[in-house]
Amino acid sequence: MATIVKNELKNGISYRIQVKIKDENTGKFLVKAMTWKKPTDVKETEAKRLVQKVAFDFEEKIYNQNAGIQVKENNAIFIDYARDRLERQKSTISLHTYVKETCMINEFEKFFCRIKMQDMSPSLIQDFLDMKQRIGKLDIKAISKKKFKILLHEIKLLPSQLQKMAKVSKPLYLNSQRGNKIEVESAKAMCNALNVRYCDYFTTVKVHTPYAKSTVNAYRKALCAIFATAKRQRLIEHNYASRDYIKAIKGPQKEIQILDENQARVFADAIEKEDNIERKIALMTFLYMGIRRSELAGLQWKDINFETGTMHIQRSLHFEPRFGKFYKSTKTESSNREITMPDRLLEEYKKYKQWWNENRTYTTKPEYEDAIIKSDSGEAYEPSLFIIWLRKVLKKAGLPAVTLHSIRHTNISLQLMAGVDIKTVAARAGHSMASTTSDIYSHFMRSSDIKASNIIDNIFE
Repeated sequence: MATIVKNELKNGISYRIQVKIKDENTGKFLVKAMTWKKPTDVKETEAKRLVQKVAFDFEEKIYNQNAGIQVKENNAIFIDYARDRLERQKSTISLHTYVKETCMINEFEKFFCRIKMQDMSPSLIQDFLDMKQRIGKLDIKAISKKKFKILLHEIKLLPSQLQKMAKVSKPLYLNSQRGNKIEVESAKAMCNALNVRYCDYFTTVKVHTPYAKSTVNAYRKALCAIFATAKRQRLIEHNYASRDYIKAIKGPQKEIQILDENQARVFADAIEKEDNIERKIALMTFLYMGIRRSELAGLQWKDINFETGTMHIQRSLHFEPRFGKFYKSTKTESSNREITMPDRLLEEYKKYKQWWNENRTYTTKPEYEDAIIKSDSGEAYEPSLFIIWLRKVLKKAGLPAVTLHSIRHTNISLQLMAGVDIKTVAARAGHSMASTTSDIYSHFMRSSDIKASNIIDNIFE
C-alpha cells in the first residue's frame, strides 16, 4: 500500500506519496516517491479522493515497472478516444447501437469533461455510476396547454399536413394533443410550422426519472468496452470499469407488469371485437406470439409461411429522430427465430392478407412494399404507434394501461404457468439463454412448480 503524507506549505497543500517495493534483482527494498500538489480550486474533501486515485495509479505504475510491464506514454483525452473509437466502429454496428452509444458518450462528457485516459480511475468511474443511480435521468419536456384543433380548422389544414410540415410522426402529434410529454424540439417545430408562439400552446416541465439497475449497468458496460479496447492497445494497464474494480450495482429492477389469466382473456375478447383490422392483427400478434414491437414493425409477408403455419422473426424496424426509420437485424442471433403460430392467429392472418391485397397502396420506397402493417402512404408504421392502439383497446375493455412489453411478459408468463418447458419458452421469446428466461420469470415458474407438485400428488392418491 502506498503511504500518503500531507504537507501544509506556505504556497498551498501538497501530498508526498511513497511506495516501498522489493527489487527482484538485488532483493533489497526500494522506496519510490512522488509529490502531488492540491489545485487551489479543489476543496479539501475532493482533494482526499483525488490523492487516493493518484496514489493508486502511482503504485500500479511502480509495480508494473518492477515486473517489466510497460504501457505506452499517451496524453489521449478519454472522451476524444471514446468518440474516435465509436466512429471507427460505425460501419460494423447498427445505426440503433450507434445512436445509443453516442448518447452515452455525451453523458460521459458532462461528468468526465476533458480528463486524460491515463487519469481515469476506479473511484472516478464509481462516482459516475453512483451519481447516475442517485440522480437518474432529468429531461426537459413540453406539455400541451392548448390544442391545435381550432387553429387547424381555421386555416383549413389537416393534422397529416402539419405532421409533414413539422417533420413529426403521427404518434408524436397524437401524444402532444392528448397532453402527454413530448420533446421540446418537436413542439417548437409544430409551432413554427403554424407560425404561432410556443408559449401559447405548450409549457415546459422538468421530468425526473430514476434509473433502474439495468440502465446503470449499461453505462458500466459501455465504459468497460471502451477501456478494454484501450487496454489491448497498451494505452492503459487496467480496465477500471470491470467488475474487479467496480462494486456490484444494486437497486430495484423494473417491476414486471402483466395481465393475469382472466385479464388476458378479457383482452383477447376485446381484440376479437376490434373493427380496425390492422389494429386487430397487430394486437393479436403481440398477445399470441409475444414478439417485440420493433419485430412486428419489421415483419414482412415473406416471413409468414401459410403452409407450415410459422412466423420467421429476422428483422426489426426502428425510428430515430435524426435518421428516421430503418431496418436492422434482430436484437441477438437467437432473436432470429422461426416459431409456430396458433391456429386462431393463422386464420386471422389469412383474412388480413386478403384485405391487405385489396386495400394496400404501394410506396416509392421498395423496402416497405412487403411490410405487413403499413400506413395509407405505403410506409411501415413506426413501432411507437402500436402503444396508442394498445391503450385504446385496453381502455375500452376496462383493463390497466400496461405497455406493449407487458403483453410480451404476459405471453411468456402464461406459457410458463401452463407448464411449457423453459427451453421452448426461451426459444419462442428469442432469449439467447434459457437462464435469461428463468431469471426474469422465476416468480411465474413457481406457479408451474406448484402445479407439477399437485399433479404428482394426484397420481399417487
